[in-house]
Amino acid sequence: MSDLKIDYKDINEIKPYDKNPRLHSDVQITQIINSIKEFGFTVPILLDEDNNIIAGHGRLEASKKLQLKQVPTITLNNLSENQKKAYVIADNKITLNSSWDIDLLWKEVQELNLAEFNLDILGFDNSELLPMIDENAVADFSDEWENMPEFIQENAEAYRTIKVHFETDRDIDLFSKLIGQKLTDKTKSIWYPPQEKNDTESKRYN
Repeated sequence: MSDLKIDYKDINEIKPYDKNPRLHSDVQITQIINSIKEFGFTVPILLDEDNNIIAGHGRLEASKKLQLKQVPTITLNNLSENQKKAYVIADNKITLNSSWDIDLLWKEVQELNLAEFNLDILGFDNSELLPMIDENAVADFSDEWENMPEFIQENAEAYRTIKVHFETDRDIDLFSKLIGQKLTDKTKSIWYPPQEKNDTESKRYN
C-alpha cells in the first residue's frame, strides 16, 4: 500500500461520475453541510487520475452549496476501470451493512442532549431522536397494539356483480331513480342495496 496524500483541489476541477448509482437527497446534503460546519471537512473526496469522483459526490454537492473554493482530495492511482466502478458501489454498500448497539447509541445521544449539543448534526430525523431523549415517546408503534382487541373486518365481497350499460343520459336518470341512488360521471360501481357507510368513530379503540 502506498502512502495517501491529501491535495486541496479547486472545486471546479472535480468531475462527478455520471453513472453513480447512489442518490443524495436535499435533506442528506443539508446534513453533510451541517457536519462540515461543525467538524470541518474531515473526509477527503476520492478521485482518479483524471479528477473523476470515486467517492464523495454528496460532499462535493455540499461544498458547492457552502461556496467552498477548494476541498481536500485523495487521488487513487492505478485502479482499473472495473475497480473504479466497484469502489463506487462498495464504498456506499459496505457502510450500509453496519448496525447499531442500540443501548450504547441511546446512552451517547442522551449524554449529548444533556450537554445541550445540537443533535441535528447526528443525521437522525426527529422521529428517530425523540424516543432516545424522551422516555414518554413511542419507540415502536407496533408495541402500542399489544393486547388490543382484534379488529375483524366484515366480508365486503359481492355475492354477484352485474355490469349495466346505458344508451342515453335519460336511461341513467331512470335507473338512478329506480334504485334510489345518485349516479354521477365519477361513479364506477355501486352496491345494491346501498351498503352502510363506514362508521370509524364507533370502531375507535379507547
